[in-house]
Amino acid sequence: MEHTFKPANRDRVRKIVFRTGRGLGDAVLCEPLVRALKNAFLDADLTVVVPSYCRGIAELGYRGDRFVEWVEADSFELFADQFDLAIDADPARYSEDFRSVTTSGADLIRLFAHYRADAYETTAYERMAEGLERIGVDALHDVPTLCLGDESRVAGRAALDRLPLRGDAPLIVVHPGSSSDYAFKRWTAEGFAFVADKFMATYGSSVVLVGTTPERELIGFIRSVMQYGPWASCAENWNLIELAALLVECDLFIGNDSGVGHLAAALGRPVVTIAGPTYAHFWAPLTNRALITDPAGCCYDTHHCDLKCLRSIRAFTVLGGAEALMTAMTGRDSYECLDPIHVADKLETTDVDIDGLVLRNTVWDMPLTVQRGRAMVLAFLDDIRQHGSTRFVRSKYDDGIVLMEQLIRHGIVLPGANPDDLSPEASNDVVSAN
Repeated sequence: MEHTFKPANRDRVRKIVFRTGRGLGDAVLCEPLVRALKNAFLDADLTVVVPSYCRGIAELGYRGDRFVEWVEADSFELFADQFDLAIDADPARYSEDFRSVTTSGADLIRLFAHYRADAYETTAYERMAEGLERIGVDALHDVPTLCLGDESRVAGRAALDRLPLRGDAPLIVVHPGSSSDYAFKRWTAEGFAFVADKFMATYGSSVVLVGTTPERELIGFIRSVMQYGPWASCAENWNLIELAALLVECDLFIGNDSGVGHLAAALGRPVVTIAGPTYAHFWAPLTNRALITDPAGCCYDTHHCDLKCLRSIRAFTVLGGAEALMTAMTGRDSYECLDPIHVADKLETTDVDIDGLVLRNTVWDMPLTVQRGRAMVLAFLDDIRQHGSTRFVRSKYDDGIVLMEQLIRHGIVLPGANPDDLSPEASNDVVSAN
């Protein structure tokens, strides 16, 4: 017969195990849940099962009496038999029963159980906190909070000293990658390069690109297309404590929907998360942040996604959110805004010959014949679509000023904000949480 766990049964709970999700972000999201559980069962011994990369997480203030490296689901049920209460927060277990009993009769609570139709109207953290609430543990209104202890600060400082940072200049940490299983969540390398270049050129920022060995090629490509790439630093394969020390020092973190962003948020840093094609609101870091989402909607089909939504997020949109967040969080003077432009939606192209083409905005009906090299003109337009910046394309192309004037005069390129960006449906492009 299945046990029914009630708050009154707490006196018999002497040993508890809590398994986080398998990623760094999952483990960070679980921090306030583990903390609340420890506070509710002060006399119980608490074991926390975390991903292998989270080795040393206790040094960041993560509660727990002992930490065990990752145990897979099938093995975890057997592992849980030696405890009085087992909590499983792995999001892969959506369809399991809310409460099940191990072979020894211990209570096993699955926090993501009982899928709800309105699941993605809440957040992943709220779903898990609701699960704990059913056993009388309240963590619903908390957020992940981590900090560096004295020993971890010393270890982190040694790693930071290896980087050629620019004194008092703003420090921007960029994580352009994601784990290989979630490569579909990566924004464009050219977009990250553009934003990093802008911060270095305009504000004299130090930029540090972080990643693991599988992301080395991606980071190398980003540096190669950056104007200031040789002056951008790299932090490859840093352990958790070293990475946390770097994030604590940064003025801004910019990255995809990944665990490093959750870690930065838990350390109290302003975070720009570029999310897609996952549910941005559901998995976003819990912090005051700028959250860049897909302005045109998303299929959310991670198995068959062509990443159109991620490619549609303009570098100008990300930069605007980052600059606004920096202004709000640091109290600096307002940051300079780029002059936005965008290619007309109703654009037709017709080849004239191998080197030329006719461009026509069907709304304005002012055809423009361009004899500048078909490939160059199309690359010029692609850069505008990607970056949305007059200054960027003018500086990249030798005759960009003349070509830009022609394109604007004929309605091929339109200055000012994209009307789509001003629509109510697109108002979530940049979200600042209170």
